[in-house]
Amino acid sequence: MKKFAIAFTGMSALALAACGPQEAAEDVAEEKLEAQEDILEEEADLADELGMEAESDQLDAEADAMGEMADDVDGTNLVDDSGLTEDGGNTEM
Repeated sequence: MKKFAIAFTGMSALALAACGPQEAAEDVAEEKLEAQEDILEEEADLADELGMEAESDQLDAEADAMGEMADDVDGTNLVDDSGLTEDGGNTEM
């Protein structure tokens, strides 16, 4: 499951390269957090099935935190665009 999430994130990063650098960076960061959330939820389900309720609750809480962080990614400045022109070109040489 982890390999699938990582591969999906990598493929998405390539597809997003056509977007502006800020939007692409936000999308990649959000997808990574969502993939980690999915992994933690799967681990929580497994712990619950194994009767490990405390560990399951902890993993669920971590998954929820990852989901909230993914939701908060939009609008954050993940790329220092001070050296970029409006069309995305680099002004520094």
